[in-house]
Amino acid sequence: MDEKHKMFDLAGEGKNTISLDLTEYIMVSPIVRVVLRKAKDVADDED
Repeated sequence: MDEKHKMFDLAGEGKNTISLDLTEYIMVSPIVRVVLRKAKDVADDED
């Protein structure tokens, strides 16, 4: 992970939000939302 991404992640964690560099990407990409929901479903099933 490069330093810029690390900083975005730390800032997001500090504010309890999604990293700013990912927010727009998630919102404009339907496939990303589908994949994230699928990953969440799999993680929920593992619990």
